[in-house]
Amino acid sequence: MNINKIRVDNKGNGAETVLTDVEFYAQRSGLGDRSCRQIRLAAEELMELVKNISGTFEADFSAEITNRRCELSLVTDTVSDPAKKAQLIQAGQFKTGVADKLRRFLQSDYKNLKEQEDILDDLGIKKADAALLEEIGHSSFEDAYVWTLGSYGMKAYDSHVLDDDAGWAEIGQSILANLADDIRVFVFDDRVEITVIKLLDEEPLKREYDISPEFKDLKKVPIPISRFQVRAVQVLYKRHTHRPPVQKGISVIKTRIPADSSREGSIHSLVYSSSDIAENEDVPCVLLIHGGAFLLPALPYHYRLANRIAKEIRCRVVMPMYDLAPDDVPPFQQDELFEVYKHLIDHPTWYHIIADKIALIGDSAGGTLCASTSMMARDNGTIMPVCQALLYPFLDKRLKSDSMQIYQDVPVCNAKSIMEYQKLCRADEFTGDPRYVSPVEAKSFEGLCDTYIETAEFDALHDDGILYARLLNKAGCWVELNETKGTVHAFDMAKDSKILAAAMEKRIAFLKNHF
Repeated sequence: MNINKIRVDNKGNGAETVLTDVEFYAQRSGLGDRSCRQIRLAAEELMELVKNISGTFEADFSAEITNRRCELSLVTDTVSDPAKKAQLIQAGQFKTGVADKLRRFLQSDYKNLKEQEDILDDLGIKKADAALLEEIGHSSFEDAYVWTLGSYGMKAYDSHVLDDDAGWAEIGQSILANLADDIRVFVFDDRVEITVIKLLDEEPLKREYDISPEFKDLKKVPIPISRFQVRAVQVLYKRHTHRPPVQKGISVIKTRIPADSSREGSIHSLVYSSSDIAENEDVPCVLLIHGGAFLLPALPYHYRLANRIAKEIRCRVVMPMYDLAPDDVPPFQQDELFEVYKHLIDHPTWYHIIADKIALIGDSAGGTLCASTSMMARDNGTIMPVCQALLYPFLDKRLKSDSMQIYQDVPVCNAKSIMEYQKLCRADEFTGDPRYVSPVEAKSFEGLCDTYIETAEFDALHDDGILYARLLNKAGCWVELNETKGTVHAFDMAKDSKILAAAMEKRIAFLKNHF
């Protein structure tokens, strides 16, 4: 059911028509009372935004409602009060709530945003790239700035981890933020577009999980599952690859590692070193492969892990920013990472590392890539990694495990989101040898390196790690299995967790023992 272009303004004209039509079409779509109430409340909040804008203001409201999804949209080509244009984007004005941010966007124009790019970056407002615009059906040659609730939620959580709770608190207090599954705002040169997206599910959550209170905030971390949400996160965290977070006593060098399979023939990579290592000193190396379902870039907790390893182990940490799906889908990344590993072995003096002392560590999809790199090294007669550490790894693309059936709605990553990620990675189209994309399906596990496997208790991927540990043990490989309790996938995000601290000690000890 579609509602097409109802003209609304801040005098209240058109608002009642919007609310009446939204309620009518929600009912006509066969939705239950709960979903109908949520959709009407979301529309009321949007109309309230319009009412709170000063000056002459008009916008076109439209909606698309089905039995599974609702999109409410506002499009305006007018700006409130021309005299206020120069003052619209100020850091303080963005700290009074999600609703206020949306009002500021409706009041803004492209020129003002362009003049404030440094401030905007800290608020999760980014210049939209061509791929992101194409996801919503716009011409790739248009210029726009974008803000999304999902990206802002991730940015707010990052700030919360650093003891700045303002953004995190306002998300919890916002009616619209709690109603919507995502909000996306685009400011173009000639218009502003706001879309509120609500996914509809009449089924209540089926289970309560005994997740440790240390990870309570992770329940609010948004899970990007649509192509658009994934693209938005890619845009949001792109800058970290060029301005990586570095802790005191650590240096980082940006380099490009040759890889013929990569689109550009090389992969942008970071090399972390402790300041007590001489510039030309040859030391062991940890190849850190970040996770993210093959879709998401390295997130802040990956950089913290790189800094921590470099600080506590006399080694260099190489962190490659491999190409991402949905543009490049597995086994593309497997080929890239093996080429990176092979290059490090063949050119150790370039990086001042020791070729036969390279360890692998990776989380989630990064765990997949660690396992595939080790297998490819064995199968190609290359020097084996000295060891590998797989953190809550994805190792079984068949997705039939008990944990995949049970953990449908846990935080950060769950069975539902994994199924969506597999669609974005076009996993159903893969017809080749499964061993490198689904390591538990390999025919042989003999000859693989010592392995540390860490699982999260309330994680759809929990059983992947257990099965892989069993298969390695059966083949005579040395395995250390750490089954953490009360944890969820990517619990590394909770920086101050005692459970994480204990797990980190085991990871560091494992790597140190093998150097």
